[in-house]
Amino acid sequence: MNPETYYDEKAPYYDGEYRTRFDDLYRDITWNTITQFLPSSLDSVILDAGGGTGEWAIPLAEKGYRVVLADISRGMLRQARLKCEAREVDTIQFKHVNICNMDCFSDESFDMVLIQGDPLSYCDNAETAVRESYRVLKQGTHCIASVDSTYRMVVKMLTLGMWEELDELLDKGTSLFRPGFTIRYFTPQKLTTLFTGAGFRPVKMVGKPVFCSLLPSGTAKKIVQDKALYDRLLNLELRYGEEPSLLGTAGHLEIVGKKGEPY
Repeated sequence: MNPETYYDEKAPYYDGEYRTRFDDLYRDITWNTITQFLPSSLDSVILDAGGGTGEWAIPLAEKGYRVVLADISRGMLRQARLKCEAREVDTIQFKHVNICNMDCFSDESFDMVLIQGDPLSYCDNAETAVRESYRVLKQGTHCIASVDSTYRMVVKMLTLGMWEELDELLDKGTSLFRPGFTIRYFTPQKLTTLFTGAGFRPVKMVGKPVFCSLLPSGTAKKIVQDKALYDRLLNLELRYGEEPSLLGTAGHLEIVGKKGEPY
């Protein structure tokens, strides 16, 4: 199974699998970063590359931006359209696109590019996808992308006794996903290299999350289910999520790259 088929099948119930308080924490950290780099003009056009069911495209459209939601899965795009209809959002353009080949978009078409969640980790060639994002982005604007983190996956594999899979992960930076396609993982340094290799100047890297990923599951669950404790944890994550010594502990790594300034 390839990622397109996987997400076509998963689309109808995809959103329901990501509605825990842990997912809320991830979303709150992500939205905090996105809002720091939003274009100043609402006439700006934002590309949500690999945008799935519209997790970020819809709130951006509701803020007044013009958004293009591009995804490899027609099933995910269908769910995004249904959500837009339900929320009366009509300013999103939908494109069935592989982020490794976005020839349908002209050079420097967008004022911001998002690649959130797993697209870079799941696509055929992350280097090509980032170069494409650089190409379609206007000078002086930002791409915000997230990837799966190598070291957090190492901990998971050790916990599960996946020694053979661990050897592949540490040797190649990849692991076979159970549905049958390969996931690519990144360290902070490899993610930086991925973006500088495409021409971006990295301006920010965030772990999503850092402290919560270190907690025993029972302790983490207790914290995120208590509103006051959740708010305090979120504040800690936002304060220390860029700390270099903590980045590798995160489940996901997020990078902000700027086009037009040398690294």
